[in-house]
Amino acid sequence: RLTAMTFILLTGISTALLFNQLVSMKIGYQKILTVLIKRAGHIFIWALIITGITYILFPREFIYFGILHFISVSLLLIIPFLFIKNRLLLFALGLIFIYLGQVTKNSIAQAPPSLDYFPIFPWFGLVVLGLAVGRDYLRWRPLLIPIGYQPNRFFTFTSLLGRHSLSIYLAHQPILIIFLTLYRQLSH
Repeated sequence: RLTAMTFILLTGISTALLFNQLVSMKIGYQKILTVLIKRAGHIFIWALIITGITYILFPREFIYFGILHFISVSLLLIIPFLFIKNRLLLFALGLIFIYLGQVTKNSIAQAPPSLDYFPIFPWFGLVVLGLAVGRDYLRWRPLLIPIGYQPNRFFTFTSLLGRHSLSIYLAHQPILIIFLTLYRQLSH
C-alpha cells in the first residue's frame, strides 16, 4: 500500500509539474487538456488490457478498477483542480476526499473481490494532495536547485525511471507473478 500511495501522490505531483511546464511554454489550455486526455487514454488502454488478462487468469478476482484504471480516471478528474491556485485549498480538498473515503467505506456495500482495487474515494485525495505538493515544490524550486545546476548520474537515472514508470510498472507485474508462482511450486 505504501508503494501505491507513493505512486498515486506522484501522479498529482507530476501533473502539477506538467501543467506548469505547458503553461510556461504558453501552450493554450485546450492543448493542455488534450495532452492530459491522451495520457489518460493511453493508461486506460493498458488498464483494459490488464483487466482482460486478469479475467482470463483469475476470473474470480480479476482487476476491474485497479491502480491504472484509477490513475487514468484521476487524470481527467484533476483537470478542474489545476486551475485552483491556492495550495492550502488544494491540501484541504485532498484531506476532505480522504476523509469521505473513510466515512463511505463502512456505509457502501463491499466491492466484489479484486486483485487490485483503488476506488476514487479516498485515493483521489492523494492525487489532489500531490497536486498541492507539486505546486509547493515549484514555489521552492529556485531555492532548492541553484541556477545552472547540472544533474549528476543519479538524478539523470532517476529522471529516466520517472519518464518510463508505466513501462516499469507493466514489466514488473509479470515478473513478480512468475517469481511468486515458482516460489510457491518449489516450496511445496
